[in-house]
Amino acid sequence: MSNPWEEINLDDYENHMSLESVNQLQTLNAMMKKQFEDHAVDTVMILGIAGGNGLEHIRPEKYKKDLMD
Repeated sequence: MSNPWEEINLDDYENHMSLESVNQLQTLNAMMKKQFEDHAVDTVMILGIAGGNGLEHIRPEKYKKDLMD
């Protein structure tokens, strides 16, 4: 059984979700910003972020880099 979300173009999804009447993209962006700023952590894992909405709020100097092979 296929997942219907896999057939929706990312631009179509984001354009719909950013409409003033929907306001989901803006809300999720604000939530990401708050999470990055409110918690005193030095590592982060982000799951399920297809288009990168909110990633501009990451301050690289806050997090340590630990590359896995």
